[in-house]
Amino acid sequence: MIPVWQLVPLAGVMLFMILLAGLIFHYHYRRVLRKDEATINGLKSDYARVRALTLRLKERRKFRRVRLNHEKCRIRIVDFKESSLSPLNNETLDGEMLDLSVGGMKFASKLDFPIRHGVDVTVTFTAKAMHFQLSGRVLRKEEKTGDTHVRYGVQFTELTAAQETLIQSLINQTDLDEKKGNHPKRTSR
Repeated sequence: MIPVWQLVPLAGVMLFMILLAGLIFHYHYRRVLRKDEATINGLKSDYARVRALTLRLKERRKFRRVRLNHEKCRIRIVDFKESSLSPLNNETLDGEMLDLSVGGMKFASKLDFPIRHGVDVTVTFTAKAMHFQLSGRVLRKEEKTGDTHVRYGVQFTELTAAQETLIQSLINQTDLDEKKGNHPKRTSR
């Protein structure tokens, strides 16, 4: 049998080892928790940014938009808003409609013109036996490498209630035709 006075140092060493293991575990676990907490905070931040962007995109697309099959349209440039380009005011160009909503449209044209300050236009087209003459402002321009056409985004301005109703009627008819399978195959540009 080992005398008690010899067990005391051994118990102290064992107690010290247990405390040391506990401290190592505690600090390691704390470090892991901090790392996980940083990851969670990063994900929360990413989620907040994605949510804000999603809300902005939803707000941007305030109106239902339908794709069109390159229906012909005429665009008359009303005002370039630049004195150096004023000789081009009242010029008319041909375009192809790509999409349409109550808020605006996208068209493609072979003519490439600057839109630094927005360009006021009048868009005229006939679709599904309905005639349209709409005022708008070109706010966006898209150019794709290798494409002979330039795409422009127009925001409609000064629409009357009757014009909005007519556009919505065209959108509804286009949706209905597409659901019935009567809409021609779309081509891409």
